[in-house]
Amino acid sequence: MPVVSYVMAIRNEVTRNVDWLKRSIDSILNQDYAGVIELVVVDDCSTDKTYEWVEGYRKGLGLSGSRVFKSYRLKGRLGPYGAANFGMGVSTGIYIARQDGDDWSELGRTTKQVNYLNSNESVVLVSSRFRVYNEATGEFGDGWAVGGRFLEDADFLKNGSPLCHCTIMFRRSLLPILVGYNTTYFYSSDYDFIWRSHCLGKVWVLDDVLYNYRVHRNRITSVEWRKQSMYANMIKNKILRKIRKTE
Repeated sequence: MPVVSYVMAIRNEVTRNVDWLKRSIDSILNQDYAGVIELVVVDDCSTDKTYEWVEGYRKGLGLSGSRVFKSYRLKGRLGPYGAANFGMGVSTGIYIARQDGDDWSELGRTTKQVNYLNSNESVVLVSSRFRVYNEATGEFGDGWAVGGRFLEDADFLKNGSPLCHCTIMFRRSLLPILVGYNTTYFYSSDYDFIWRSHCLGKVWVLDDVLYNYRVHRNRITSVEWRKQSMYANMIKNKILRKIRKTE
C-alpha cells in the first residue's frame, strides 16, 4: 500500500510545454523517500495529445516496487479541482499530496512531510516554504508562505490562501469529512480546502523550501486572476463570518 499518493490534474500540457510536465512527473518519481509513492495523473479532457504522451511515458518507464504511476482520462471536463477530486478518490495512499503539472518538487519533500505527519498525530495537513520561478526572466524568488509555525485564523484574512496550494500533504482521513474540494469556488477552491482543514486540526508549515512554483502567462493565476480574486473574496467573507461568530 502506498504511503503517499501525489495527485496531479492536467490539461493540454503538451501544447503548453511537455518538458515542464516531464520535470514535474520525474520530481515525484525520483523522490529520495524509500517507501511506496503513488503518482495519480488525471487528464481533464485535453484537446491535444497530453494523455497519449503521459500514457506513453508511463509505459516506457516500466515502474515496479516502490513507485506506482497511474493515469486516467476523464470522459467529461470537470475543471482542475473536480479532476483533482477524482484523482484523490482513486488514490490509495495513507497521505495525499498535490502537485501541478508545470511545477516541480524538491527531491526530499516526501521524506520531510511524511516524517512530520508520522510524528505529529494532531497535525492534519503539512505544507512548506517554496520558491517562485519566473519563466520569463529565469529568476527565482521567495514564496509568500512563512515556515516553522502553525497557521492561525488571521493568516487566512490577508491576501487569499496563506499557502502555495501544491505544497500540501494531508491525511486521507480528511476526505470523508471535507468531501474534497468545493468546486463552486472554481479557481480558489484550494483556499477553501486549506481553511476547512485548518478548522479540523493543526496545519504546520515546514521551514524548508520543498516546492518550486512556476509563474508563466498561461497559468490559471495569470489567465483567470479576476475570477480567482472574486471567489477568494467570497471565501474570505465566509471565514470572517465564522471568526466573528466564535468571538
